[in-house]
Order: sequence, then structure tokens, then C-alpha cells
Amino acid sequence: MRNWWFASLERDHDIHADAISQLAGALDAIASSRSCGPGAVLFRQGQPGDGVLVLRSGKVRLCAASPEGDSRLPYRIVGPGYVLGLPALFSGQPYSLTAKALEECVFGFVDRERALQLVHERLSLCFEAVDLLAREVMELREWHAMDMQAASPYCTAAAKTLLS
Repeated sequence: MRNWWFASLERDHDIHADAISQLAGALDAIASSRSCGPGAVLFRQGQPGDGVLVLRSGKVRLCAASPEGDSRLPYRIVGPGYVLGLPALFSGQPYSLTAKALEECVFGFVDRERALQLVHERLSLCFEAVDLLAREVMELREWHAMDMQAASPYCTAAAKTLLS
């Protein structure tokens, strides 16, 4: 059942679209430029979260490991302006997703220490990052609630079958 839930989250949508200008711009201004071709992995789930990336051009697929750990479940496709790695930046935890280029990509990379220093010096950027993360949490909750409603008839039918 988990597969259809994650698959329903995959969309070509940028949750950051209306809130990234200052944060992405400030990070990009201090970033080192990097590029990669289609199929390249920018970072892997579980890898130390050593920095953030600002996607300048191209598209990236974000995926999570399946509960069994044997496959990748699509989460979101992102484009230019998206800031990758914010949860790892603020939590100090490893990356929670894998980022894989779908096409030629150019991005800026800022190491964790420099990125944290920047948001410490410019508090408004910290609030912007919190806003972005809060929006993503709310969106995930909405999708989860919709998927649970959609799954309810299947769960009910399965329960009746098992109990009969």
C-alpha cells in the first residue's frame, strides 16, 4: 500500500515557487558552481547532509527508499530555483531523500557551515527556510489525508475479507 501513496506524491510542482527568491538568491550568491548530466546522483538518502544545492537549470527527481529498502519511491520533480537539502541543513541529519538529475543540470553548492552562517547572519532567511519547510509538511499532510481517504474503502474491504 505504501507504493501507491508515494507514487501519488510525484508531481512536477515547485512548492518553493513563491518563497524562494531571497533564500535561493542569497545561497546562490555564495555557492560554488557545479554541473552534472542526466542520471547523475546529486546526493543519496542516508548520506551525510554536508550542504545545500540551489538548482539553476535542469530538473531533478527526489526519491525515498521503499520501506523494504529495495527500491526508490518517487517523491517530487523539481526545477530551477529549488533549494535541495534544507531538512538536512537544519537538522544535522543525513539527507532524507535521493536527488537524481533527469537532464543536464547546473546548480550551486553551499557547504553546511557556510549556509548556516548565512542564515544566522540574515535572520529573515531563516524565517523563509522555516516557511518553506512548514509548507512542505502541510502539503505532505494534505496528500497523506487524501490518500488515506482513497485507501479507506480498500482497507474496509480487506478487513471484511479477513474477518469473514
